[in-house]
Amino acid sequence: MKSTSRGFLVCSLLVFGLITTQGFAAGKADRATCPSGMALIPGGRYVMGEGKSENDVKAFCLDITEVRVVDYTRFSSVKRQSKNHWVPDLGTCLDDGPAFEQFPVNCVDWKQATAYCAAQQKRLPTEEEWEWAARGTTKAWKFPWGDKAPWEESNEPPAGVCWRRPRGDPGCVAGTSQQDVSPEGVHDLYGSVTEWTSSAAYRPADTRRARGNCARGTGLVTITERLTYEPALAASHLGFRCATPAAPRAR
Repeated sequence: MKSTSRGFLVCSLLVFGLITTQGFAAGKADRATCPSGMALIPGGRYVMGEGKSENDVKAFCLDITEVRVVDYTRFSSVKRQSKNHWVPDLGTCLDDGPAFEQFPVNCVDWKQATAYCAAQQKRLPTEEEWEWAARGTTKAWKFPWGDKAPWEESNEPPAGVCWRRPRGDPGCVAGTSQQDVSPEGVHDLYGSVTEWTSSAAYRPADTRRARGNCARGTGLVTITERLTYEPALAASHLGFRCATPAAPRAR
């Protein structure tokens, strides 16, 4: 399996994602509501990443935490196995036992993630939605909590962000990172696991976008970093969360 452009494991990237803060505009949530366990992300318009064209995002709902091992195993009894043919694996697939059931599920490929969300009457977020939520919507931050990078504090693992964990460390229980929280209350958009989106990459053909850093990440990666993987890749650093359109609130 060939490596993709700029998609050589997010955990080893040493790249700052440049961001553009112009073009952000607030949108109304239109009195919308979300299912339990999801946060309402208001709509708006912004310039994504290093691009120049503006993107319109409608109000949507996003899972507050990444999908957990226990959630996924209720959906599928198929044992998850790594299909890391070209990316050096820095960890292992978390097993389905009690020790890891509250951790974010990993070693799930794009089709499996898509099928899980569909079974919940949800979908994967688009790349535009994911970045909009992760940057604090109109705040246009570099990180979900603001512009200050976690590595600016010291060379030690940052407190409150599931990042820079040693080899073999399983990561963090979903939703327990105290700093890595967006203004809407969404956890772990920066650290924990890199997350699949529904968006296709233009090149190489038949590849998909993923976003975010991971628990064993050591690279200086910002929220705008666009990662490209083949959809059949199942790796220890890859997980996901689901989204759904915001439903109008009953009057």
